[in-house]
Amino acid sequence: MTIEELGNLGDFLAAIATIITLIYLALQIRQNTSILKLSELRGIQDDADRWRSLLIENKDVASIYRCGLLDPESLDADDRLRFRMLQDQLFFGWQATFSQNPANPKVAPGFIKSTLASSGGKTYWQKSKFRFNQDFVEYVDQVSREA
Repeated sequence: MTIEELGNLGDFLAAIATIITLIYLALQIRQNTSILKLSELRGIQDDADRWRSLLIENKDVASIYRCGLLDPESLDADDRLRFRMLQDQLFFGWQATFSQNPANPKVAPGFIKSTLASSGGKTYWQKSKFRFNQDFVEYVDQVSREA
């Protein structure tokens, strides 16, 4: 075998090694992307669980939230502030979820509809939506119009 043939064989082996490396990297990237998506979903679920835990573990907070949804004017000034903070936490969480995939959001449409169907939810949204990203505002408004 000549030096030229050995060089060609070396180039061929290097090309095969490069292709194998690229295939391996593509598989690793795909696996990493799947793990990141699962982690993202878990984070969304954890946020939702923490929010629900506020209501489950504290009867006063649950009462403020329920009364705020039904008739926010029945709450005193401090509890109206607490209700608004609860709504902020809920809607900003939904917005964060929406921002992760605005092309196909599927962000809690049932919860958004039921929240905005209440007097307090509707009032909160009308007074506060200017603080949210325009794309999210359009999504929430669209969801609330769909009956």
